[in-house]
Amino acid sequence: DGEVANPGSYPFEPGLTLRKAISIAGGFTERASRSKISVVSRKDTETEGVQISESDVGLLDRPINPDDIITVEQRFF
Repeated sequence: DGEVANPGSYPFEPGLTLRKAISIAGGFTERASRSKISVVSRKDTETEGVQISESDVGLLDRPINPDDIITVEQRFF
């Protein structure tokens, strides 16, 4: 969701990472913030959120689980 070329739902693939999910969604838009990406995971009945910052670029390679919600925020100019 958010600032990717084709936001929406996509089928889960084994081995899916945050980087690959963004790529499947068409990549970042011009206005996308590469430092404001959130991933919300639903494990059992609990919801867990992760905020990615520019210093955490390695987290783009974190695995994505089925039903995770990824949001790429808009950057400020």
